[in-house]
Amino acid sequence: MEKIEINEKQRREDGAYVFHHPPKFLWEKEDLPLMKWTDFTLYVHVPFCREICTFCTFERKKLEKGALNKFMGSILKEIEITLAKWDFSESKPGALYLGGGTASLLSVSDLTILVNKLRSSFGLLKDAEITLECEPGTKQLSDFRQLKSIGINRVSIGFQAFQNELLRSLNRMHTIEESLKMFNSVKEAGIENIHIDLMFGLPGQTMEDWKFSIQEALKLAPKHFSLYTLIVFKNELLDRSLANGTMKQLPSTEVINEMREWAQIQLTENGYDQYSLTEYCKSGYQCRYVTSNWNGSDYLGFGPAAYSRNGSYLWENHVLHTLYHSSVKADELPYHKMFKMNSTDICKRDLAMGVCLLQIPLDPILTKVGEIDPLIKEHLAELENEGLISMNDRAITLNTASQRFATYIMKRIIGDN
Repeated sequence: MEKIEINEKQRREDGAYVFHHPPKFLWEKEDLPLMKWTDFTLYVHVPFCREICTFCTFERKKLEKGALNKFMGSILKEIEITLAKWDFSESKPGALYLGGGTASLLSVSDLTILVNKLRSSFGLLKDAEITLECEPGTKQLSDFRQLKSIGINRVSIGFQAFQNELLRSLNRMHTIEESLKMFNSVKEAGIENIHIDLMFGLPGQTMEDWKFSIQEALKLAPKHFSLYTLIVFKNELLDRSLANGTMKQLPSTEVINEMREWAQIQLTENGYDQYSLTEYCKSGYQCRYVTSNWNGSDYLGFGPAAYSRNGSYLWENHVLHTLYHSSVKADELPYHKMFKMNSTDICKRDLAMGVCLLQIPLDPILTKVGEIDPLIKEHLAELENEGLISMNDRAITLNTASQRFATYIMKRIIGDN
């Protein structure tokens, strides 16, 4: 087969990966059937923030008085409705992720109630990974000591940058000093598995800024890193701010790629294994929850706008808080839309999203679908011919140099090109 020449502009480098397939405009409001749950992960979406970051597109709103109390009442009832609806007799979730929004805005007492409820309801495995996503400045040493006692064994801290000027440009409420204080508090509380989020390609960010952030973060020696490229979505606040000149411009594509590649080298030389497009960890500290998002596993989400998957079924909770709360009050599952995938849908989804993990084992997918659709095979062969992936009978591997084209590869797999 002749090597296919692709215009570089066709290969998107913005990091806007395929997070959902089939596309959400195809999802509909239909009844979900009786489902049995065995191996899966749990997610709770806490959709509140002290302020709204300029880059964020997750479902979130500014925290208002009384909102957390109402949220807790509804989330606990949603759990009860879910338990009554489906079969959890052989339930054994291996991970729980408390995210947002800002999950650390929940009080220690609320987190204790929530974690204990989820543990007793769904039978969290004894060695389950329980992650709390934290914004610096929202929890103290005494809080983390109590959180450790209830089983939280992984803390994700949103550092984002080591320059206060960059943090302010993102509308972050915290300073780097608060980030460092939180890191040290978590460590002193005896929680060993600490994760740090960092972002590159930020407005006004230089290569020197990025190098400093990586070097300072490495001094802390966390067990896990996420390195995210800033994504600018059309017509969102960040896009408008860049267009009207109220925000510094983004680094060039060349500088962004240099940032990515420099960080990869530094983290690898310091003993971190890259296991996804954005994730790096010390040996034995891969995030179970993150992996389950990309490898085709089942997951069960609670809270406004939370997503779930069970086998061929996908669904999303109501995004509007009023509809979420009213559904729960009416003893109904608060989902908005769902989709039942056929074998081709499953194949496209698991292959495309599996790109995030750099290597896609084929056996789990073939077990689900029998064989890969001929058209998908054709797209894969074209990608291999372009030098972007390698294939054999066991796995599909994303080549190191083609990580920057991950979005393009995903969209080629699902036929959206």
